[in-house]
Amino acid sequence: MKIKINPAKKYLQSILFKKLLLTSFTILVIFSTNAANISSNGVVGNWNSGASWIGGIVPVAGDNVTITNGANIILTGPITQTGTITVNSGGTLSLAANLTSNGNMSVTGTLVAGTNIVNGTGGFTLSSNNPVTAVLQTANINGITTSGALGSIQNTGVRSFGQNSSYIYNGSTNQVTGNGLPTTIALLSIANTGAAGNNIVSLTNNNTTIQGNPGGTLILTSGVFNIGTGNTISFNNNSGINAITNNGGNLATTGVNGADGGTVVVLPGSGANFNISGSSSTSFYNLQIGTTPGNGNRHIMQSSGVLINGTLTIQDQQC
Repeated sequence: MKIKINPAKKYLQSILFKKLLLTSFTILVIFSTNAANISSNGVVGNWNSGASWIGGIVPVAGDNVTITNGANIILTGPITQTGTITVNSGGTLSLAANLTSNGNMSVTGTLVAGTNIVNGTGGFTLSSNNPVTAVLQTANINGITTSGALGSIQNTGVRSFGQNSSYIYNGSTNQVTGNGLPTTIALLSIANTGAAGNNIVSLTNNNTTIQGNPGGTLILTSGVFNIGTGNTISFNNNSGINAITNNGGNLATTGVNGADGGTVVVLPGSGANFNISGSSSTSFYNLQIGTTPGNGNRHIMQSSGVLINGTLTIQDQQC
């Protein structure tokens, strides 16, 4: 006995089945495209470890990720994120691999880039805060740049590097600071560990000013900071405390009489203080105190040796 199926009923069942499939697919898409907000625990841990994240949930590509105060999350393998990445004050993201960020990335804490890069279509912001909380460490030979595929940050979105931020150059071969280093910064640290002659960090932007709140600081830990012949770096805080701390680095000592050490200008404002300290002597080429005579009292406090290879200029007698 043959059972005949009504063609109209069969057609209706087909339509209903297709609608059910479409509805299921739509629900699946909705659930898969809703980004979760994932925050780190305050631990030192790998990105791909559940123990590093609240709830034990490792972020997936579309999630919005926050690295919280007290955490140091280490990226041990390359990943691509389409959600946002936020490094809060007191938090650290350490790159042992490249990070592709197609969402916006904001750093108010510390980004340890090493020789790895951040790329992708998103934007990148190193925040400018008072007091200073944002730190960028780079071992890249090209430092940081405003555009193009050079340096530690290579996003094609807008790159913003804060003025009231800290920048640390800690490569093991010669580096340049790069044109992304703002012309006014709060703290600059030179900690290049390369062998002699391959441990030089060269300033890209002339007329760079170190000016923080309450004061700006240059730290020389290792390697040579090459300001450049004819170039100037200034410390500029009225009634603030600026400082050079030298614990094993140096201003440029290569070239004829260290001329590529450039000119260091300190205390252009009145009532300012300048500390030269650390375990090592500091060699300047040109050292200029003040920019205009009669700008008020200026105070230089020295607790380590100072050598001037070029010219010492004092604009007035109020130092």
